[in-house]
This record gives sequence, C-alpha cells and structure tokens, in this order.
Amino acid sequence: MSRKKAVWAMLFVCAVFLLFGCETISRLSTAEDITVDDTAAEKSALVIFGPEVYVLEYNGVDVEKEWYPRKKTRLNRITLPAGDTTLRFNLDFEISSGGIIYRYRQKNVEMQYTFEAGKEYTVAPYGKTIERRFLTENHFEYGLGIWDRASTDGTGWSVETAIKSWKLGDHQ
Repeated sequence: MSRKKAVWAMLFVCAVFLLFGCETISRLSTAEDITVDDTAAEKSALVIFGPEVYVLEYNGVDVEKEWYPRKKTRLNRITLPAGDTTLRFNLDFEISSGGIIYRYRQKNVEMQYTFEAGKEYTVAPYGKTIERRFLTENHFEYGLGIWDRASTDGTGWSVETAIKSWKLGDHQ
C-alpha cells in the first residue's frame, strides 16, 4: 500500500472512531432530567433509562414525545411517583460474546415493577454467558434488569446483582 493510501486509511479509521465516540458522548450529554407529576422527593423514585431502553408508555400514558424529542435515543433520568408502575418500551442493544457482536431489537416490551420512594434505580438490558464453548459460539441469555442504584451512563451491572430481571431470550 502506498504511503498516501495508508494516510487516507488511517484518517478514515480515525473519523469512524471520532464519529461513534461523539455519538456516545452526545447521547450522554443530552441526558434529560424529567419529573412525572411533580411528585415530592419523599414520595418518588429516580429511575435511570439508558439509550438502549426507549420508553413509549408510562402507566398507559404515551411519553415518547416528552421523553424523546426528535425521536433520538438518549439517557433519561426520570423521577417517578413511587408505587406500581407499568412501562412499555423498545429495546435496542448489543452483546459481545467470543469476539462476535450480536444485536438485539425488541419492540413493545412491557415491564411492571413497584418502585420504592426515596430510592434510585437503573433499568437496562443484560447479557449473561451460560456456557463457554471452545471453537463454537458461546451460549448466553439476554434480558432486562433493574438495579437498586443509579448508573451514570445508563448501563446495568451483572444480572446476578439485579433486584429484578426478565429473561427475554437466549443464543445457543
């Protein structure tokens, strides 16, 4: 490869990294703090939804326009009234396993949970390796979890530390 082509190839790779890095930074920097029903702090819970969880409805009320202006995914920090909550949302996330990246998209997922007043939560997808395999693809499951702490970037932790989880599927 000529020196000129090598320089152009390096510039292209740098531009791709810069573009995807900026998109991630943009998602985090456009995080919104939203309060539902102006509930007093002592009667509410803070729930973090990362960019992979695109909430469509909260307790049967369409919140998409308010929570996602311009229909762009982003990190949302939502203060909700404590108590029984039903959420309907779309999921779009990736899992890396054995050097392969798998992308999962699920629409109209429904979740019910009772959030406690004064607590912080993170709602995020998870991936869990079930069996590591030599020379073939690993067996893993994926789903949605709730953790009893607020994530700064909207990602969850190990599903084993989740206070509630829902298995959505697996890859064998």
